[in-house]
Amino acid sequence: MTDAYIAKGLGSEGVPSQLSRSVASDALHNVASKPLFRITTAQHNSKIDPAVVQQLCRASHDADERQMNAYVSELLKQGVPRMALIEDYIPATARDLGDQWLADHLSFVQVSIGAARLQAALRGLYAALPRQVLDVGLQLAVITPPDEQHTIGTIIVGNTLRLAGHTVWLATGFHDYEIVERLARRDFDAILVSIAQERNLAKLPLFLERVRAACHQPVSLYVGGCALERLSTAERSTLGADLVTSDMEQVTRHLAATTEMKKQKT
Repeated sequence: MTDAYIAKGLGSEGVPSQLSRSVASDALHNVASKPLFRITTAQHNSKIDPAVVQQLCRASHDADERQMNAYVSELLKQGVPRMALIEDYIPATARDLGDQWLADHLSFVQVSIGAARLQAALRGLYAALPRQVLDVGLQLAVITPPDEQHTIGTIIVGNTLRLAGHTVWLATGFHDYEIVERLARRDFDAILVSIAQERNLAKLPLFLERVRAACHQPVSLYVGGCALERLSTAERSTLGADLVTSDMEQVTRHLAATTEMKKQKT
């Protein structure tokens, strides 16, 4: 986590305000359980062991920073599937961190350290997975807009797309103008945007309009996240996205079609 992120959660006296505590805990809880787009896999049907989640939570904010990597390594040796850790256990641990903070069982600093270590663990787990090699891969951007304070779901989706052979820019913690500037400098084939907090829905159409306008070429724009689940079909159609879904398989099918179109042009 960046210092800027931590500062957003602090009140005037340097401690988390009750409002920011509730918002951030809600973000950890909701987004951890439903990443940017809901990922479904047939590779494992693991039943989450609460004792493992509790130990991961303790290791994530332990005074000894080596405990997290040591416990993850131990779980892998015990036969816990790598993808189960990525898609099940680490998101569940993020939810537990949020719940414990809201209940005043953990401090803001402990939760901040824990979330950062969970992100680092995700990157380490993904680094050991084989990456598919495509003749023609896509240039993708995975974005969490300003005021969206989650990153774990974005990391999961971004790295899943990388393993599929695509080039991915993960945009978390950026201001509007920074996102627009980066999009204007590169030619992306598709952009995926995450919205987890319903209070940000009112600003979403304008943000998507700016994102699309920044691109030099036609681009597919996908929007997902738990904040969209209560929207009707009519409400979703007004957002300005090409696809609004929390089904990663549906996104993957659209990306496959985009890849075929790109092949035909090369």
